[in-house]
Amino acid sequence: PSASPTCGGLTLPPQLRVCELFAGIGGWRLALGAALPAGVEAHFNAFDSGPHCSEVYALNFGEPCCRRNIEQLALADLDGYDLWAMSPPCQPFTATKDAQQLDSRDKRCKALSHLCGVLPRLEKPPRWIVVENVKGFYSSNACDRLRAALTEAGYTGREILLDLASFGAPNHRTRYYLLAERSQRLLPLMRCSAGEALNSDQDCLSPHSANGGGRSSSSCSQAIAAAARDAAASLATVDEAARAGVTCRGSGIQGAECRQLAEYLLREDEAPLQGPERAELLVPRNVLEKPFAEGLSYVRPSDCLSFCFTGHYGKVLHKSSGSLLHLSGTVIDRKNVAGAFGNVRFFSPREILNIFGFPRDFLLPLEMPLKHRYKVVGNSIAVTVASFLLRWLLLGEGEARLASLDQDPPCRCPQVSSDASHLKPGHEEAFIEEDTFNEEAT
Repeated sequence: PSASPTCGGLTLPPQLRVCELFAGIGGWRLALGAALPAGVEAHFNAFDSGPHCSEVYALNFGEPCCRRNIEQLALADLDGYDLWAMSPPCQPFTATKDAQQLDSRDKRCKALSHLCGVLPRLEKPPRWIVVENVKGFYSSNACDRLRAALTEAGYTGREILLDLASFGAPNHRTRYYLLAERSQRLLPLMRCSAGEALNSDQDCLSPHSANGGGRSSSSCSQAIAAAARDAAASLATVDEAARAGVTCRGSGIQGAECRQLAEYLLREDEAPLQGPERAELLVPRNVLEKPFAEGLSYVRPSDCLSFCFTGHYGKVLHKSSGSLLHLSGTVIDRKNVAGAFGNVRFFSPREILNIFGFPRDFLLPLEMPLKHRYKVVGNSIAVTVASFLLRWLLLGEGEARLASLDQDPPCRCPQVSSDASHLKPGHEEAFIEEDTFNEEAT
């Protein structure tokens, strides 16, 4: 057999057996393919019950996801892998307006709860586990249960919040990542759910505390306020830059090279920006005429910041579901937004994938309805960030950069809707209004 590749003092087997749980459209698979050195092959078993995700996955990788419900998987189905990669459903932890935030009481947490129960009982558990979710997951009871299961099974790890914009992409997309290894090489995983952190003396571990130090409940309380201020500031940065007509040049967030949105856009004569889909992407005049329209986020191709794109993009119109693209080179007139009709459109699903770091040859079935493409793309991961983190975990690369990019974790995810304070009375509907051509709930 060939020798195992060694990088950064860490040794990888020549073949990695990978279990993709909540696989989506295969973001973790792409990230791992970009991270692995020559001489290492990965073999995947993917699980995702969503029919649209499975269709996209099969189109790009030549094999479908297993559609079995994860909570029905037996020990034998999950045993014997080198790596688990997963992005559990984020809806129980999201901070967008009107989210119920049921945490572990949400039925969509059943699969993750099942995995937490299975993990300590495996005969051959994975050496590594990687998890991605919204930042509200960090302070959830579900995450606490995951930490407990990992600790019981002999794992240490690192928890971190990273923004896609920190990697030079023109989009704010802050996500929680947990990187775990079945060894004592990393830090202990300590509980920090919102209630405990605020009402007890339980320490809240800072992901970037190199000495393993914790954070007291009082500092967790301070982190809530700081996180809320940071969230509002990041939203304002995008909006105010667009209002002022600022074109981003030079360095981006935390020193990353700034890249303009134009680098990620399709040509106007390129499919799917022509024919019927072109009309679908245009924001209707009657939407631009509504009072809330002046409070939405409009960005130009020359800008290098935009709001996070979610699975509701194209269906729910508010800032926290993603920016709209203003094709004119001028700043939009917020007193006459309807005057920009014909020059304001949604980003296409393909363009969002470009921003997330998916390869240009990654395919989306054009016959799939636009709303379903937005759903699978908006719920996917940032491949750029995930591949960087996998290189850190598996190869020992990038520690200095990771420490510089790490954000303080919130103990409770602030409501993005707090940014509605700048809107005039009666305009708050901007954060809940659904568009007129895609009203079906999913």
